[in-house]
Amino acid sequence: MVHDSALNPLVFLLLAFVIVTKYNYVTITKLGGIMETPKKPGRPAKLGAAMTDRQRASAYRMRRYEAASMAHENLHDATTAVLLAGLARQLKATSDPDHADIARSIAGKIIKQLCDRHEIVLT
Repeated sequence: MVHDSALNPLVFLLLAFVIVTKYNYVTITKLGGIMETPKKPGRPAKLGAAMTDRQRASAYRMRRYEAASMAHENLHDATTAVLLAGLARQLKATSDPDHADIARSIAGKIIKQLCDRHEIVLT
């Protein structure tokens, strides 16, 4: 019969192996002890700390705003969603009498790009 003290290291190593394979974050030291190195799930934070939901939403809105405002400068490379956002922005600007002519001109260019891209023929 095997003594319990002789079986403990074997059971310990087997248990540690099961934990390692299941959770993938526990390592076994040379002395037979367990050293936990917890790993967070998901992607690492950009600036060292996680952003709040409010900060993430604000950054997303800023990226969309900048992309829509720059859409008229490079129509060919802009995505369809960015072009549509830029078109909506230019259509809102037509209500301002100081910028109406420029907004109509840019809106026309965006519409032409969308029609060319999606093979829509306007008559």
